[in-house]
Amino acid sequence: MGGTPAYTLGMMDPSLLDGVSVVFVDTSCLVYLVEDAAGRGRAVSAVLALAKERGIRVVASVIAWTEALSRPLAAGDLELADDFRRLLSDSTTIVLEPVDVAIAEEAAALRVRHGLSLADALQLGTARVAGAGLVLTNDAAWRKIPGEARVALADELAFDVDDG
Repeated sequence: MGGTPAYTLGMMDPSLLDGVSVVFVDTSCLVYLVEDAAGRGRAVSAVLALAKERGIRVVASVIAWTEALSRPLAAGDLELADDFRRLLSDSTTIVLEPVDVAIAEEAAALRVRHGLSLADALQLGTARVAGAGLVLTNDAAWRKIPGEARVALADELAFDVDDG
């Protein structure tokens, strides 16, 4: 993946992952990882590196495959689409969780209680069913949804990553 940043810890506060056994990664952060948008990719990289170092499971919803591929395929950018396929196929980095009945039930409840889009409800439902202690996203609205997981925003983390 030519444009993927190196996994470096930078200056990210390692306590972000204290007590966490599962990290859920939203599609936006996977896009940042591949495209390194405005330094956000380095921030996501830092979280994944620390998770790997600590043996923390990193998961994403299988719908990330559809969301991540849609823009490059629409633009005819097959190389970028392949970059996403390589990342999402690498289960040593991120495990894609399929949507099952438990996730569908959780997503339905989230949609009803919080008025979420179907995609956001499936993403957060996956995080909850997977037992995520940290949700990595760039959607500040997710912080308003009560739950067990901490929500970390890539924009905030990007300011804490050292350029090296």
